[in-house]
Amino acid sequence: VKHATGDYVNFMNAGDVFFDNRVLEEVFAGKRYDEDVIYGSNLIHFSGGYKRFHPFKVDVIDHAMPFCHQSSFTRTSLLKERPFNTEFRRLADYVFFRKLYEDGGSFRRVSKYISIYDAYGVSTEMTLDAYAENCRARHWKPTVKDFLRLWVWTKYRRMRYCKLRLLISDRLKPQKYSL
Repeated sequence: VKHATGDYVNFMNAGDVFFDNRVLEEVFAGKRYDEDVIYGSNLIHFSGGYKRFHPFKVDVIDHAMPFCHQSSFTRTSLLKERPFNTEFRRLADYVFFRKLYEDGGSFRRVSKYISIYDAYGVSTEMTLDAYAENCRARHWKPTVKDFLRLWVWTKYRRMRYCKLRLLISDRLKPQKYSL
């Protein structure tokens, strides 16, 4: 961010990519935005295929991340004046966007697929360390029951979109989980 010179910054993690090579042109060419954050849809890449993810309204940010941060562009000047809190290894983006929303920041959704998100990155693992960070970021009281619920959900999500499940689904609903 310190070296960024453009109007907006996008963070793309290892394994994540832009949806296609025209994304930046289609989002920004000939357009001027006043909003702090511009965001769009993404595909989630599981081992067996792809699942579409369309963002929620930003007002759900008090309990959930409404969009995939790889599918967002944040005003460079804003990130320079209030950078991510790196005490949060997995949720620095969520903490940043939530605080921005609470402080009256502006968000705009664009009708465009921005990224393909890898469903097997570090932030998708539910470990005790990850759960503790979630509790700090979201001001939750940690409980064993909630940790187990989230752990099971992350495992179930991966099983739900595994190769075998998607192979069966593809026979029933062709093209639903493919690019």
